[in-house]
Amino acid sequence: MPFTVAGVLAPKGQSGMGQDQDDVILIPITTAQKRPPGASSAGVNAVNFIFVQARSNGDVAAAQDQIRTPLRQRHRLLLSEKDDFTLRNLQDILATQTASARIMSALLAAVASVPLLVGGIGIMNIRLVPVTERTREIGLRLAVGAKTHDIAAIPDRIGGAIS
Repeated sequence: MPFTVAGVLAPKGQSGMGQDQDDVILIPITTAQKRPPGASSAGVNAVNFIFVQARSNGDVAAAQDQIRTPLRQRHRLLLSEKDDFTLRNLQDILATQTASARIMSALLAAVASVPLLVGGIGIMNIRLVPVTERTREIGLRLAVGAKTHDIAAIPDRIGGAIS
């Protein structure tokens, strides 16, 4: 189907799914309704994607309903049959990405908390060992009337105190 090029869009590169966003043509919906563009090698009309923009955010649900009805008729679907096509809006995709970002953040926090917990336990054990080793000594010093500052001083191997 021949068209006249009215303008060129700014380059966008690849999408998140690896599709080249620069290989796109935009045509009026009225033209697409008359004769859908694209043909497979068998010569059968085929459209893989149709991108539609609603006039406002409030019109998105109504636009989806207006799109779904003729697609169901064209695909000859009964009322009891499910759609054999997918309608997506950017709000749903954004909600999915937000939920997945929340899950990844929670997972990252859980993974990061494990080393902190292990490190805390390690430090606690390092601090507990000298006290455990000195329990008998502290008890003996208290029994003979030692003062708190004498007990808190760490004795060296010769018998003196290190402050």
